[in-house]
Amino acid sequence: MAELTFEKNKAYMQKLHNKVRLCGGLVILCIVLMILSYLIPFITFDNIVGTFSVQPLILLEIVGLLASVILGYKYSTEFKALYKETIVRDALNEEFENVTYVPGKGFSSDQVKSFGLSRMGNRFHSEDYIAATYKGIAFNTSDVTIRYHSGSGKNSHTTTYFEGRMFEFQYGKHIQGCVQILPDKFAYKPALPGASGKLQMESVSFNNDYDVKAINPEEAFYILTPAMMENLQRLNAHYNGFMVSIIGSMIYVGIPSHGNNAFDVASSTKKLDYESERRKVHEDARAIIDIIEYLSIPTIEETGGVNLEMYRTSEEVISRQGLGRSIF
Repeated sequence: MAELTFEKNKAYMQKLHNKVRLCGGLVILCIVLMILSYLIPFITFDNIVGTFSVQPLILLEIVGLLASVILGYKYSTEFKALYKETIVRDALNEEFENVTYVPGKGFSSDQVKSFGLSRMGNRFHSEDYIAATYKGIAFNTSDVTIRYHSGSGKNSHTTTYFEGRMFEFQYGKHIQGCVQILPDKFAYKPALPGASGKLQMESVSFNNDYDVKAINPEEAFYILTPAMMENLQRLNAHYNGFMVSIIGSMIYVGIPSHGNNAFDVASSTKKLDYESERRKVHEDARAIIDIIEYLSIPTIEETGGVNLEMYRTSEEVISRQGLGRSIF
């Protein structure tokens, strides 16, 4: 039954994909015709009559252009939504257990602020909320975009503080305060009240890569063992900007997207390769597994037993509330 539904969705996705490509072609055609209408000499010998002969054609081309753009956007939006519900959801269920996936929802701005990973701007967006388990290890994750917008009109300017994925896990070690482990080159670090400044760890190369701050420096040295620092550097080298914040018994991770958003189709206009798209989703999910394995995230039983049935919010409730809720 599931295979039948997948094939049905796949066939409908192909129809939407063809419509998007058709609309794209019509947009180009309308633009070319509009340019030609302006460049071609008047149709009649009388300049005045000729002007009126060309204007209706230009008006028709403008209407065609607008219709193609609107329909193309409609089909593209529907295509991307079906892509997530078909290819992404299917791949997530293959990789993880107890999957809750709500593409249109995400973390709230208050949640992200509490993670201590990035400065908060005045523009916030979050989507692709996932709550699941991997080999008994619970996690939440979502796409997050944080921007700061200033000025207006020609003087307006937007700065992106963070764009990528953020993750939430329950950690095996418990600390009283907070330890921030953020890339040294990251320009939008959040303030950590009570921290005394950048801590110098035992590894010189790690100090070059990371800016470590803690309310209690002893807790930073307790967490950042030589093995932990080595693993963080490996993750940072692979993901180019791997950031961590540990608060109490929770660990939060941020990975910048660098323009390659996870669980999104690369293009709705290019020829769709389903197997290639499925591999891409599995590769995007690999980040979660890397975090768990390299940072030695403990299982639910090891952390005292999180009751997923009690703490996880259903997809229907998340959709009504408009945001993802922590399962911890």
